[in-house]
This record gives sequence, structure tokens and C-alpha cells, in this order.
Amino acid sequence: PLSLNVQPYLTNDTLDLYNETALLESNKIYRNYNLTINILPQVNLNFSFNDSDKTLIFTQNCTYIEELYKRINNNSNNNVKLIIINSNNSIDGMGHFCGKSDLIIMSANSKEQGWVLAHELGHILSAKKECWKYNLMKEYSKECYNGANWFVHDYIRDLRPAYLTQEQVDAIVQSVKTRFE
Repeated sequence: PLSLNVQPYLTNDTLDLYNETALLESNKIYRNYNLTINILPQVNLNFSFNDSDKTLIFTQNCTYIEELYKRINNNSNNNVKLIIINSNNSIDGMGHFCGKSDLIIMSANSKEQGWVLAHELGHILSAKKECWKYNLMKEYSKECYNGANWFVHDYIRDLRPAYLTQEQVDAIVQSVKTRFE
């Protein structure tokens, strides 16, 4: 069995929205593959993001992301860094972007935080995106779908499929062993 530590970083306006139990729902998927997700004690960032900051984050402005990453990076390469933002953006989460292979940014307002965390961890752990509708790493890009179909997306997400291909499982195991142990 393998384990992976996730370090949540909260802003002042997400302290009351934080739900560790919801994040631990990600274990329901990864336990099928002998991987346990450990949520570490939260770290308060002692500030809140304004609307301009949130726009820079969710448009993946890499200069801004780099500065934010410097503020939270405590040189612990064994942990996935999870920044939780109070946002009503249509994007629930992002992982492995702007060259940060251990960073996830997630909305505190997501209805399915465990699902979102599990999916974004898949990106962090090198699981390739998949077009098969019952796969955890299902993407709704034009490559997989001719435009996003959010009704179907929400329906499939609500089913909470736990399926990963063997190739995805192998990539996840290798990534945990080589990058996070």
C-alpha cells in the first residue's frame, strides 16, 4: 500500500468553508488501487484573494502562480500542495499547471470536493486524461467531446465512477514512488 500527503492551504475566507471530511472522499477511489490520501493539518495563509487575484489564478497566469507558489512552498517535496479558494468560478479545480507538478488549486464552493481532489490528484500523479465516460480522468475538452457537455459531466461525476485504466494506475504508482515517498 502507498500513501500520499496533501497539504491544504486556506485563505481567511475559506476557513469556515473547509471540509476535510469531503476531501477524504477521494480515498474511496484511490483505495481501490492501494493508495491512501492523507490530508495534513490545514495551514492558514492569513490573507484572502480578491477578484483580480482569482481571475489571474483561474486563467492560469503563470507569473502570478509562481509568486503564489513561492509563498506556500515550504520545500516539502513529499506533499501535494492544495490551495483552497472561495470562488464561484465554473472551474472546480486545476492540477499540474504552470510547471507546478505538485500544486492543486480548488474551489471551496465545489459540491463534490472529494471527486475534484481525486481527479486533480490524477493530473498531479501523471494519469493521462481519458475520453471514456466512466473514467476518473474524463476530460470534457473538444479533443474528447465536441464541446463540453456539463449536464452529462455532472451526471457522470454524481455516479462517482472509480475506474482507471491499468496504464493510469501504473503511472500513479510510479509517480507516488518516485516523487512523493
